[in-house]
Amino acid sequence: MTHGILITFIIVLLYTDFIYGQVSTQEELDDIAKNLRVEVHVVDNLQFNGNKHLFRIKFENRGSHSLSGLNWKIFFFSFFIIEAEHILSPDGNNILPGGYLLHESKLRIDHAKGSLYSLTPVEDFSEIKPNSTREIHFFGSHWAISKSDIPPNWYITVDGLSPRVLKSTSGDFVGNFNEPNQWKRTKTDLYNPYTPLDRFERFKDMRKNPNKKIAIPTPKSVIHHYASETLDMNGDVNIVHNGFTNEASYLANKTTFKPVNSIVTGTINIHLSANGTMTALEGYTLEIDPSSKTIRITAKTHAGIFYGVQTLLSILADGYKIPKLLIEDEPRYEFRGMHIDIARNVRPKSTLLKLLDAMATYKLNKLHLHATDDEGWRLEIKDLPELTEIGSKRCHSSSENDCLIPQLGSGPDNSTSGSGYLSIQDYQEILKYAKDRHIEVIPEIDMPGHARAAIKAMESRYKRLMQNNQKADAEKFRLFDPSDSSTYLSIQFFDDNALSPCIETTFNFIDKVVKEIKAMHESVGLPLKIFHFGGDEVAQNAWSNSASCRRLGFNSTKTNEIRTSLKKMFAQRVANITHKYGLNLLGWEDGFSEGNGKPFDRKLFPNADVYSNAWDNVWEWGEARRAYKFANVGYKIVMSQATHLYFDHPYEPDPEERGLYWAPRFTDTFKTFGFMPDKLYENIDVSRMGAQLNRSKICGENDVNCPSLQEPENIIGMQGHLWSETVLTESNFYYMVFPRLLALAERAWHKGLWEDEISKNKRNQKMKDDWDDFTETLGDRELKRLDEMGIEYRISPPGARVSGNTAIVNGEYKSLHIEYSHDSGKTWKIVPRKWNLTDKFDVLLRTKQVLIFFLYLIVNTSKSSADGRRSSRSVKFNPVDQEMIDYLAENLDISFNVLDNLVDNDKSFVQSISFTNIGSTTILPGDWSIFFYHIRSINSLKPLLLPVCGMLLEHIAGSLYKLTPDKNTFVKIDPQGQVNCEFHAKYFSVAVTDNMPNWYVWSHGTRAKTIHSTYGEDLDFIGPYDTKNKWKRYPSDRYDPFLPRTRYVMNSDVANLGNASEVVKEGTYVIPTPQYMTTDTTKSVQISALDGWVVLESSDFPKEVQLISDFYAINISFPNQVSKIIRFIKRDISKFPTSLAKTEAYFLEVKPDLNEIRITVNSPKGAFYAVQTLKRLSVEVTKNSYRVYNIYISDAPRYDYRGMFLDVGRNFHTKEEIAVLLDFMSVYKLNKFHLHLSEDEGWRLEIPGLEELTTVMYSL
Repeated sequence: MTHGILITFIIVLLYTDFIYGQVSTQEELDDIAKNLRVEVHVVDNLQFNGNKHLFRIKFENRGSHSLSGLNWKIFFFSFFIIEAEHILSPDGNNILPGGYLLHESKLRIDHAKGSLYSLTPVEDFSEIKPNSTREIHFFGSHWAISKSDIPPNWYITVDGLSPRVLKSTSGDFVGNFNEPNQWKRTKTDLYNPYTPLDRFERFKDMRKNPNKKIAIPTPKSVIHHYASETLDMNGDVNIVHNGFTNEASYLANKTTFKPVNSIVTGTINIHLSANGTMTALEGYTLEIDPSSKTIRITAKTHAGIFYGVQTLLSILADGYKIPKLLIEDEPRYEFRGMHIDIARNVRPKSTLLKLLDAMATYKLNKLHLHATDDEGWRLEIKDLPELTEIGSKRCHSSSENDCLIPQLGSGPDNSTSGSGYLSIQDYQEILKYAKDRHIEVIPEIDMPGHARAAIKAMESRYKRLMQNNQKADAEKFRLFDPSDSSTYLSIQFFDDNALSPCIETTFNFIDKVVKEIKAMHESVGLPLKIFHFGGDEVAQNAWSNSASCRRLGFNSTKTNEIRTSLKKMFAQRVANITHKYGLNLLGWEDGFSEGNGKPFDRKLFPNADVYSNAWDNVWEWGEARRAYKFANVGYKIVMSQATHLYFDHPYEPDPEERGLYWAPRFTDTFKTFGFMPDKLYENIDVSRMGAQLNRSKICGENDVNCPSLQEPENIIGMQGHLWSETVLTESNFYYMVFPRLLALAERAWHKGLWEDEISKNKRNQKMKDDWDDFTETLGDRELKRLDEMGIEYRISPPGARVSGNTAIVNGEYKSLHIEYSHDSGKTWKIVPRKWNLTDKFDVLLRTKQVLIFFLYLIVNTSKSSADGRRSSRSVKFNPVDQEMIDYLAENLDISFNVLDNLVDNDKSFVQSISFTNIGSTTILPGDWSIFFYHIRSINSLKPLLLPVCGMLLEHIAGSLYKLTPDKNTFVKIDPQGQVNCEFHAKYFSVAVTDNMPNWYVWSHGTRAKTIHSTYGEDLDFIGPYDTKNKWKRYPSDRYDPFLPRTRYVMNSDVANLGNASEVVKEGTYVIPTPQYMTTDTTKSVQISALDGWVVLESSDFPKEVQLISDFYAINISFPNQVSKIIRFIKRDISKFPTSLAKTEAYFLEVKPDLNEIRITVNSPKGAFYAVQTLKRLSVEVTKNSYRVYNIYISDAPRYDYRGMFLDVGRNFHTKEEIAVLLDFMSVYKLNKFHLHLSEDEGWRLEIPGLEELTTVMYSL
């Protein structure tokens, strides 16, 4: 019996595996991970106007194993909530259980944490077999407009097997963003990706001969500068350090100069000297005196000497023959910082050391190290190993006992930038390196929000120690509050990331961390002065249901009040801890905010100084005021405005550019350079969507929303910021920071003379001139220096435009050259100085570094500041510009001719199109197209090459076709030259109106223009149908065009042609013909107001009464008061003759003997038709005087339905045009208007709630 059960069980297992085909081995999983190709496409952002966007995911199985069964999951990452309507609770405070089923694909989407989601197959999932594909669709909230919006390293898991990254997602797996509905966020988004022409316009205004700066940042004052007198530094140079040994060693390491204790005669001597009378702590003077072969750097402090050394090194970078000059310099701000987020994606020590070198070069003095966040803890803390053993690692884990779950594209293991940390030794080395370069390191431990990594790590510590029965130690640093059942969701979609301010162990932990970090600083002689506690973005409902908080008296039912009060208490406690250790406190501005722009009382915090990063200044959100409000009550403000100083934003509004864009759409180096920290509200420029803003609009009347700065001394500096959600590699890091860091350094050290210019126009022009000098300096010198440091800065793509048949290119930096490729990037050539085009097909352009070593070998190329290894991203350049499109529209003379309908019986006909260039410029082949309409199907499903003219004929949709020059066979059209195309189409064309006007020409990036020779409805460009083969449809067609004699015979039976007025007397006939009508022309009435005629008032037919009054210009009167009257009589339909027993029937009697006109009807319709008949029978004798004969009519319609059909779907008609038609219909008693409102070619009626039906515009 037992054996039977066992056999049955085995059979069931085998059968189950057969049915479901589960992925069961590591080999199968590896094959699927390697060969399952994933493509992600953002389909649309605009259908729901930015509320949600549609993804299309394509899976292609290129391997040998099916993706089948129910035991696997695919994990992926998204910055936006997926299927928010189904996954997110209505209040937005928590994720609903159960996920969301994609019914069509039988996959369930589940939110794990943060940015991590999974796809899980459910019952009836259909396997993805080898060599097959599957597509699924789902929505994400808001929008996705950039490739970096879709993080990489999706991975697949099977229980019991090692998870694997889907290989295709580690590379370029996101589709291109080709259409506005893909790259725009909302319908009001004004941004489009830059074209080469856009860049050309941005770069073209650079002055021809800008002035290279002596140094960046610009010195405050150059007392004198004599370029003609130089000091040759190529000989023996000694550095007389006078106790400034660190600075002397730094200079020596950068040069061949030697530090010495005293002057060495017969050599060049560089004197580093102290001057205690100088007021600026970081100021210096630099004097170069060729006559005495002496250089003097004088300062009050070591830092001042160091900055003087940096200026000297900048001068030496231009060559070792240096000019006579005297500089007096000091910084604008004491705080000149750079913030680096190493928590989301960690950067190794080597990268941070390189950053410190660059910061020192450009006189930045604060490194703000964002070391912790939800996604990672990156700094080793003595005695708390879990912080880095667990909190610094990400891996696929259901328990998170060994690591944090993957986030932000980190994949299933700890091999990516999602994992890693700085050891105590690493941090000490960074501190020592920073100390030597006079840079203060400010560590940030972000709390109480953004603390998930710490919470998870300390909970793991708690569990470990509890298992060892060490309860006291376990609870000492526990950060999880078991009494807190609050449901909340942070801005990054975590529901467990807020430290509890209501349990004492939180503050034990903070005290421990602050103490250990302080010790690390002291160990290398770089004291910790400022501790940054974060304080930002605490989730809305955090702590709202915590028993621990209620025990402390926080019992409000208003969750926001609880949160604000607890944030305040938390900030006070952290301030007390930092004060205990002699530290000042720094935090993000919302960490000190009561709300509505109001800061916490500064007196709550005992620290000598409390600093705030003023970051949240998206102009239309109204919080820019916090910078000045906080400064005015005593906070020290670090200007950190996201609109200008957040380097995690893209350089351009382009889907190819990496970065987030929640504040401005982009921040380029120019925008950072132009920031005016002393005049915050003068920086107001555009909204997030690109709409122009001005100060009055944002600040309101009397600047009610923009308080003035009362304590300017509390603005102590400015800082650049790199958040690292999308920064996955070292190259990404350098790309995002440089060269923006140089613009930051320029503004933090040097106040531009233009900043105090009152006139905005003058200020902008002076700023632009200064920018030209700045970019000239970057291109000619500073990029070389970055290369020498190994920093892979961003290189801007080039600009380009076309003038006639010549292309002109430019770039942001004149020193880099520009290359083009005709073969999709396989080979590149330098753009010649005069680029005469032989065709106008798309080419790729890029800005390229030039190998310095080979500069002397290259003829006609620009000198470069770089090593030749790198280039900008390549961009597509379409040499067909608007000027060419306009030329084609005006100068292409088109002639269209039917050649033969009978060539193939009635199956097809032959036609020709000739293009004549009537202008004075040669028309080159290129990426331009002529679009035309054809009612017959052209015999080709694919683009058809027309060999005679070298053009490709392609069907677009419906009746629309296009002709495009073929790259290989199209022959240019010289002035007065002509090309001819011939092709077949189905059936026949026998009339000029078989053809349609308004052909147009277009190329991508241009506005389409109607070709002038085809404009209008005259169809003059259509050739004559002048032979039988043109006017006959098929050989048996018996019809020929009418000749004049044919028409004469047809018309010969018409009696008294030309004398119809003598046959039918005016006023005696009406159309449509009444059923019964008698007329006596010997009697008539003369209707006019002067003759006393009136129309009697009628409560039954008031509109018809008014019609008569308006037509005859007579008054409306009451019955029985006058003798000459037009009256309406209502009669029951049952009293009408049988043949007239219809509601639309009417009886019209004109009685001259009684001076009366009677209209007898049953309904307003009958009354209306009677009025129309009366009007048609009225003959105007003089102005407003009408003759009507003695007439009797009884009339009723033949049919109840008398209609007219109008198609406005294919060609639209305005309401005014339709009104004219309706008037005519009423005159001729038609009563049904069939309005054809929609067709393949258009929808013509607005429907409330479905605005896309009439607002969506289709473009090519």
